Amino acid sequence: RPLAQQILLTWIWEKFVKKNSEDRSKATKKRVIVDEAWMLLPYPEAVDFLNTMARRARKRNVSLAIISQRFQDFYEKPEVQTVLTSSEIKLLLAQDKSEIQYLMDLSMDL
Repeated sequence: RPLAQQILLTWIWEKFVKKNSEDRSKATKKRVIVDEAWMLLPYPEAVDFLNTMARRARKRNVSLAIISQRFQDFYEKPEVQTVLTSSEIKLLLAQDKSEIQYLMDLSMDL
């Protein structure tokens, strides 16, 4: 499944993101949504792709939405933190109690 996600993300990048910005006057706002993104985290190539997409999508009039059930998976891996820092909006919905405690502890450290 992670390989399939990577292939689809590459296809989406080439077909919709890059082509969207070829003619700036005709570019439309688009959003790429990656659900269950935690499945990509064990694969360095996939993480690198997400980081690149997070950094380059905005200038192509595209936003990237990463959906995962655990914030901690992203925050604890330095190689994935670029996805978080490049995101303009971070939305945390229903979190597990242990995750809420982790977020509270983290906010106290900041």
